[in-house]
Amino acid sequence: MSEHEDVWIITDSKQSAESLVKLEFSDIVDAARELGLEPVLERIAVQIYNKEMYEKICNVYEFPCFIFTLYEYRNGNIESFPDICRFCIYNDIKFITMWDYLATSEVMEIAKQYGIKVYVHTVNNKELVEKLGKLGVTGFYTDYITPEELKEI
Repeated sequence: MSEHEDVWIITDSKQSAESLVKLEFSDIVDAARELGLEPVLERIAVQIYNKEMYEKICNVYEFPCFIFTLYEYRNGNIESFPDICRFCIYNDIKFITMWDYLATSEVMEIAKQYGIKVYVHTVNNKELVEKLGKLGVTGFYTDYITPEELKEI
């Protein structure tokens, strides 16, 4: 990251216990400081699963970029989506990521009202990428689709 200033990392922590979250993110911050590379911490987008996780991480280090992921909302029950958007706006979180089936026109309209950018995970189908783009999804996580293939859409 110190040699390639356009490289960003998105964390994918599966920890939620306070002690584990603190340990995991303290290790990241300590390693960067020990190597004299603290500026790279500005290019780490921290993915959080809930409001409590945000607070735990901010107690370790105030990363400038967070992504609120709806990874745990597998059942499609996201009645609390407007509340999540309000939390994000209040805490200057500009990005939410979700499963493709959660990215409905209603959800996208709410995100748009709050100025939240929506990313979808994990999309490996070009037709679905096109459909999501028409709904207003900003981007997507993929295992296989290349930038060259996106130009064909």
